[in-house]
Amino acid sequence: MELVLKKSEKLLSEKVRDIMVWAIVAFFIVTLAFPLITLSIKATEDNAGNFIGLQNFIQYLTSPGVMASFFNTVKIASLTMIITLILGFGYSYGMARSNIKGKGVLKFLILLPIFAPTMLHGISLVYLFGRMGVITTGFFGNFPAIATDINLYGPTGIVISEVIYTLPQAYLIISMALQNSDYRLYEAAKTLGTSKVKQFFTIT
Repeated sequence: MELVLKKSEKLLSEKVRDIMVWAIVAFFIVTLAFPLITLSIKATEDNAGNFIGLQNFIQYLTSPGVMASFFNTVKIASLTMIITLILGFGYSYGMARSNIKGKGVLKFLILLPIFAPTMLHGISLVYLFGRMGVITTGFFGNFPAIATDINLYGPTGIVISEVIYTLPQAYLIISMALQNSDYRLYEAAKTLGTSKVKQFFTIT
């Protein structure tokens, strides 16, 4: 009797699992596939609803602004990547390989952008470096010597905001790599008289 009950419970749990899986699949089909299909159909029509094939795509790809936007995107992304990797590696290296005090506070600060709402980054940058920001106006004219306009509404602002957004993730990935590295390699290099600079560039 117990064996029959166990089998029936197992079959029931498998059916419930199958129903949940198919429900999730149906949800994604409705919320993702249908809108994409509708969008694809609309993309092959003109404003009057007539079918024109790939003409809209050709018109878009041959417009002069596309290549400029593409190269600007690559430039901004590359600059963001370089700055984020340098800052992330420096921060991770300092946290993993130094005896600096207050590591708990420093770790909290570097991970803070992950927990803060995304809009908060933009609002903070506008309040600090916007046209009427605290830093831009030199604390509203009280300290004109420190007034600095970084041209936030342009490439500079995009790079700064992207670095703030991606730096915590870069720190987490690099710090895990440094923490899981084999310290026996460093001990062997130290025993063999290898300088710290060479250890850094050959092992780290």
